[in-house]
Amino acid sequence: TVCWETDTAGLRSPPTVLEKSNLASAGLAVVFGAEDAGVPYDVAEACDDFVSIRTAARGSLNVSHAVAVVLYERSRQVSNLVP
Repeated sequence: TVCWETDTAGLRSPPTVLEKSNLASAGLAVVFGAEDAGVPYDVAEACDDFVSIRTAARGSLNVSHAVAVVLYERSRQVSNLVP
């Protein structure tokens, strides 16, 4: 399970940068936090890793944009595995 969150609530520090994450594994579950509250602590505890998306400016992406970026990166990584 991978959480997409910049604040790891003290569970992991720092989060893995998207480009260095492994999203190609089968059975991957992805958790996105609510825009106002993030990932609930009990859900975050169940995550194996935390990943963040770097932005040019300080701040964060709208959750729908974050989903699009993550799905694109997963697709890219999976397609690189196919000969």
